[in-house]
Amino acid sequence: MALLMLRMGAGAEDRHSSSKRRSFLLSMMGVKSAAVRPRRNEPYLLEFHSIDCDQCEDMEPVLRRVERELHTKIERLEVYLHPVNWDLLQKLDKKARCGGLPYYYNRRTNKYICGATTYSNFKAFAEGKPSRANLAPPAKPEELQASGRKTGVVARFFKSVERVREAGQQRMKERLEAEIQREEQQRAKRTKGKAADSKKGNGGGAKAGRAANPTVGRAQRG
Repeated sequence: MALLMLRMGAGAEDRHSSSKRRSFLLSMMGVKSAAVRPRRNEPYLLEFHSIDCDQCEDMEPVLRRVERELHTKIERLEVYLHPVNWDLLQKLDKKARCGGLPYYYNRRTNKYICGATTYSNFKAFAEGKPSRANLAPPAKPEELQASGRKTGVVARFFKSVERVREAGQQRMKERLEAEIQREEQQRAKRTKGKAADSKKGNGGGAKAGRAANPTVGRAQRG
């Protein structure tokens, strides 16, 4: 019985929260942008996003950090699955100033930010300080790599140039390896020739010594 009462209470609380949220959105849609002032305990920072928005996901750590530092809450509004959020976005983003996601709106200052941005720019925007509506964060390494890709005729041209360059490098490598091998063979021949000459020289010297001093030879034989 107690569990049932708890569930009923939780359900009533969820319905109350959902109803309060909907009335909050509808009240914003029914007034002019300049008059969209947050009431007490209402979030003043809005983020419009979608479930398939990569930039929205990239911005989530920035949003959580600003929430912690400013002790506030950012209202996240999904637009594809909730038409009321989409209608509110169209109302705030008049004349398609941004026309994309994510879209950030400050109800206290009526300022906005189009797309992902840097932490410092978003925090200044949240604090009501001067900020830029369009300031993209630094590109990721994979984005820089993708931006340098070529397609179509240009891609085929660069690929052919790359193949020629690789073939030339391979020929140079083979030529260098062959040259090194020839030098090693010549060095080995020279070393072998010097060893043979040295051996011959040592043998001739011993014979000459025995001929000059025959007693040494006889003593050795005795």
